[in-house]
Amino acid sequence: MRLLLDQNLSWRLVRLLESKFSDVVHVSTVGLSQATDLQIWLYAMLHEFMIVSKDSDFQNLIPGPNSFPKFIWITIASARTSTIAQTLLEHFDHISAFAESADVGLVIPVTAP
Repeated sequence: MRLLLDQNLSWRLVRLLESKFSDVVHVSTVGLSQATDLQIWLYAMLHEFMIVSKDSDFQNLIPGPNSFPKFIWITIASARTSTIAQTLLEHFDHISAFAESADVGLVIPVTAP
């Protein structure tokens, strides 16, 4: 499972998620720290990443079912990096099923402690 973390998520998430997710990268490590949503979308499409973001704008780029990249929207404005990591790890099975499905968007609600 390949995850591309958007600019609005901490690069520190990579270290917190890599034990469970096989391939996690932050946009800053692939030269996209100042990229537009469309540039990030195209990179994810070319390299078969699922985009993880707190930005709902990516859902406007989804062309239709069975398309790539897939988009995981974390629905919280502000949360600690550890809270976001814990939520993603807790949803690992759900994210795995999503990766294998025809769905292109997944919403994961994060509740701050």
